[in-house]
Amino acid sequence: MSTDEIASLREKIDQRGTKGQARLKLCLEVTLYYDGGFQANGPAIVAFFERALPTLGQKPRYWGIDGENRWKTVKGDVLDLVRSWASGETAPRERYGLRLESGPTAQDVSDLSIRFYDDGRTPGFIRLLLPLERLDGFPELARELAEPFRFLSGHGGLSTNTAPDYPSSLRDYPVFALSRRFRGIDFGDPLSFSRFVRDGIKCVSWLTFVGDDLAARGGGRAALKRALGSEVAVVELAHGLLIQAGPAPSAGDVNRQDHVPLQHHVGRVLRDLRFPESSLRGYDGIGGTENTLEWLQRFDT
Repeated sequence: MSTDEIASLREKIDQRGTKGQARLKLCLEVTLYYDGGFQANGPAIVAFFERALPTLGQKPRYWGIDGENRWKTVKGDVLDLVRSWASGETAPRERYGLRLESGPTAQDVSDLSIRFYDDGRTPGFIRLLLPLERLDGFPELARELAEPFRFLSGHGGLSTNTAPDYPSSLRDYPVFALSRRFRGIDFGDPLSFSRFVRDGIKCVSWLTFVGDDLAARGGGRAALKRALGSEVAVVELAHGLLIQAGPAPSAGDVNRQDHVPLQHHVGRVLRDLRFPESSLRGYDGIGGTENTLEWLQRFDT
């Protein structure tokens, strides 16, 4: 993706609030969903932070914990905090969460971000966001981040970072129109979708992670690899598969007849591994209930 193409896409996707804060921002993402609670996954979470933090290229500017929108300026080494939680040296917490952002102010979402959340009841998630200019070597980075995890599923590629209070469920806000035009860009807050991923994958993306438990529903690794064929790259990880739909991600701009055929191919193969409509229970986070359901199903055929 050229510099001009990135700039043009950002101009169409990025949204600012009335005071100029970044409210919706285009980025590259790796998001992994896992189960079993924080302590069981502590070493993998620490390893994720150890690998992801240097990729930011700078020290994160702001941090918030436990899913609360209360921000502090980063002063020490945030990795020490994650390590202390994982080591068991600190008292157990009701929930574990950390969000690192690097925007001009704490109210700006950024494309240099790491975030995880685990309340011990629903599956946890962990996420790295980077600028689109960091595309070179991104699939290998995604593989390295996922390797230690016994993940349920995950996705990577073009995505958006959304402010916690951004009203993305409203049809008259940009997410509705953007999600219908740019089919190759992922929308939605992983905190919301983590409630559903025990029942299956969210949807496919440029990079799609399928954990072994979920792969077994599709006949196992070998069966999925046969069904996917040689059209896409499939990498075997310790606890699942990483499927790459083409050499680079695409925005899937329907106005330009960009139909992302390889993602449709992966989507057809994995269609029965998506969580069912009944799991959503009316969730409306991507431009309303009906649009959310249609968007999740967009690669099924």
